[in-house]
Amino acid sequence: TWEAEAAAGRLLGPAREVLGLASVVRGGDRLVHLIPAEIEPEVNAAVRVLYADEALVVVEKPAPLPVHPAGRFCRNTLVHLLNLAVYPDKVRPAHRLDASTTGVMVLTRSRRWAGLVQKQFASGGVRKRYVVRVHGHPGEDEFESRALVNGLPWEAGVRAAEDDEGSLEAHTGFRVVERSGDGTALLEAEPFTGRTNQIRAHLWQLGHPVVGDPFYLPGGKTGMTVTG
Repeated sequence: TWEAEAAAGRLLGPAREVLGLASVVRGGDRLVHLIPAEIEPEVNAAVRVLYADEALVVVEKPAPLPVHPAGRFCRNTLVHLLNLAVYPDKVRPAHRLDASTTGVMVLTRSRRWAGLVQKQFASGGVRKRYVVRVHGHPGEDEFESRALVNGLPWEAGVRAAEDDEGSLEAHTGFRVVERSGDGTALLEAEPFTGRTNQIRAHLWQLGHPVVGDPFYLPGGKTGMTVTG
């Protein structure tokens, strides 16, 4: 990646000179990476504030909307939008939520509160439950998955439920809420660990991928995009 950026003339040295592949850099040099102007992908910015005080901001995050700036997203993210609303405070998410997931998110308004609240999520002191519609009808009303989730993302930036080098322990419990006549089922999912894409990856591995998921597709197949 960096070789391609240098070849394209998008790396500058300490004197703002263009660096090539043969340029010599030294420890302590501060380099500049020029990023071409791009229009960010459209998102759903209909964020609804459910609760706010001097410590917390609790919102209903719509989808698709990334939480953190990353990749092609900078301004079209939950953190950026909320920072505009709470300025001069800066929000810090207390937990994860995928860009393609709609749900309640808890954010803190300072480092002090982040240190307190994030620990509660990390230690399992906060229970999180999700409602998800999947393809197929599970054979049991209650079941679980302990499939390892790969700690390294695939090319599309998602994780897979597989036993590979760098895989992490993951545990999700599921309960069937409703079996529908269209061949889908409504489940309640409770993650006991917080791996990226954990619920989606576990359901895909169990043969019941999430309805409408653009990446974890039925039949063990995968798509090319993370959000629809």
